[in-house]
Amino acid sequence: MEQNQILADLRRQNGYSQEEPGDRLGVSRQAVSKWESGQTQPDIQNLKALSELYQVSLDYLVFGKTNQSPTKQNPTYGEQPLCKECPYRHISETIDSSVEKTVMKKANIWKKRYTSKTKLFGVPLLDVNLASGSFTILHEKHHAKGIVAIGNSATGVFALGVSAIGVFSFGIFSLGILAGGIIGVGIATLATLGVGIFACGNIAVGLIAVGNIAISQIMSLGNVALSQGLAFGNAGQGLIGQVIIGDGMATPAEKQQAALLVAEHLPKALQWFANLLLNLF
Repeated sequence: MEQNQILADLRRQNGYSQEEPGDRLGVSRQAVSKWESGQTQPDIQNLKALSELYQVSLDYLVFGKTNQSPTKQNPTYGEQPLCKECPYRHISETIDSSVEKTVMKKANIWKKRYTSKTKLFGVPLLDVNLASGSFTILHEKHHAKGIVAIGNSATGVFALGVSAIGVFSFGIFSLGILAGGIIGVGIATLATLGVGIFACGNIAVGLIAVGNIAISQIMSLGNVALSQGLAFGNAGQGLIGQVIIGDGMATPAEKQQAALLVAEHLPKALQWFANLLLNLF
């Protein structure tokens, strides 16, 4: 029997949809579908996970040595019952583990999967789903979901990943109330490229922006400050008002001028925050 047929039969016998083994292994439903259609084959790490999920040996998954596929209800291998304590199983498991480690090492593949048993509102307190190595490994779905989520991609209250979505998020691409990283989008951002209501970064775009290049609707503070409202920086323009200090720190007179513009043009709710930022001059 071909490997793809074995995988499809085992899944059906255990009553799983294609999404369920995918979720347990941290791969997409499409990946499971491709395995079962024979378009691709699972790697050694996923084969081991499948053998544990379906309670069969790696030999069966790889070579299909019998016509009778083992199941949880009828755990047989050939004509003999599977014996978890039999010496050959321990030898087989040792060989499987050795092969897996060798393949993983040569392919420079690393994976980490952990989900805490403790849950809050039905969501794991901590979920870790990380992988590095070949393009195939990285292309698979390694998404973490939890109160604290750490993964190649992550969704959680506290999210850390290449792409991260959460109340507090940090990643190459991050989205959240507080977002940090390379590209951050949120209410408040601290990123190389930050976009938000309050944005801070090398390039900052927001209602209030602080950065090397700061572009804003209300107030900009930066080396180059551009604003529809107030602009304070070494260069730039503010349509309502501006203080351009050139190179170096602002003089007492320039600081006073900036404070007067803030008091005149910004609502009181924003004045304390604007004055706090102006102390950076």
